[in-house]
Amino acid sequence: MTVGLIVTWILTAAFAHWVAAFSVPTATLLGALLTVSGPTVVLPLLRHVQPVRRIGSLTKWEGIVNDPIGAVLAALVFEVVVHMTKAGELALSEVAMSVAMTLFWGALFATLGSWFLLAVLGRYLVPDFLENPLILAFVLLLFAISNQLQHESGLVTVTLMGVLLANQS
Repeated sequence: MTVGLIVTWILTAAFAHWVAAFSVPTATLLGALLTVSGPTVVLPLLRHVQPVRRIGSLTKWEGIVNDPIGAVLAALVFEVVVHMTKAGELALSEVAMSVAMTLFWGALFATLGSWFLLAVLGRYLVPDFLENPLILAFVLLLFAISNQLQHESGLVTVTLMGVLLANQS
């Protein structure tokens, strides 16, 4: 799955640069964005094509797994593109610090937020009819706080939080 994601990223970026005449930074970002082929894209295609069971199952799970990976990749590539100078050079120390801070705040808030939600919901402190609104409001709150502390880290926060919560029993 990771090889497919990287190949998709590189080929899409190359196509955008050479065929559509996008700048290299824009083409690279577009390639990262288009690696996201989540279940909403893959499942209708699988229903139409109806591949052999094993291939269909693998393709379905690839779409599900690549969704959060592609989202985080796009956020990190965006950080790199934002920190390019007008001459097209990277301020390497600035980019490294920005990406590190994005990952730090994203991982920290995702971990703490997941722990909090699991504790609250696991102890049945919230009525059933309020669970979904509480989760949505809490995710939006963490997104906003994370973005305030580090520009564009909110997407990483909520994506990692979704991964953490989806892997709980």
